[in-house]
Amino acid sequence: MALYSLIIEHEGKSYTTQVSAASAAQAVTEYFSRIYAVSGVDFFGSSAPLLGTKDIIYVTPMEGLVNLWAACAGREGRYVSLVCARTVSRHAA
Repeated sequence: MALYSLIIEHEGKSYTTQVSAASAAQAVTEYFSRIYAVSGVDFFGSSAPLLGTKDIIYVTPMEGLVNLWAACAGREGRYVSLVCARTVSRHAA
């Protein structure tokens, strides 16, 4: 399992979280599978998109970059954009 940092953009607001998963696609799936279970609609406030794992449109590597993916989920004109970065621990020198 690796640690992924997610930067979530929705209606002009940004949110961040971290997820342990075996891949970037699984990290995004995990995020959408637990977003309402953990935080409820309050996570995005009144603008909360009612999106789940079935609404993931894509998770794709960013061209020319290492350990960085773009992702998007949406339905009925409501979209969430995500940047997913595989987080590498920094060892003390």
